[in-house]
Amino acid sequence: MKVYDADGVIAGRLAAQIVKDLKKNEDVVVVNVEKAVISGPLTRTVKVYADKRNMTNKSNPEHAKKFPRRPDFFFKKIVSGMLPKTSRRDDLLKKLKAYVGVPKEYEGQGKNELKKKEALRIRHASILEITQKLGFKAY
Repeated sequence: MKVYDADGVIAGRLAAQIVKDLKKNEDVVVVNVEKAVISGPLTRTVKVYADKRNMTNKSNPEHAKKFPRRPDFFFKKIVSGMLPKTSRRDDLLKKLKAYVGVPKEYEGQGKNELKKKEALRIRHASILEITQKLGFKAY
């Protein structure tokens, strides 16, 4: 089992690494998901995800895809978009656990050698900031 700490890590790079591990049939745990960052100005990033949340199916709006607001589900949705579009996707997603904060059983674990937010020269927003703008109310 691999444990990743997402504190200050670029979400797309972390998701790509997780997909590689999932394809190797490993269990993956991600802690501090809400502290991962997405590059770009906050207002533009929120607009992109708000538009995805507001998409509806014209013939039956109840059948529209749901886009999550919770940071852990939000990150899992990012990872699922990188997985192969086959029946294997659900099996791989079951091997991924994402947590807001750090559960007691994973304290002190977690590697973080991926590219950090300090490497970005442009503005960035954390997943928590984005999800709060989308309507997530922190516990």
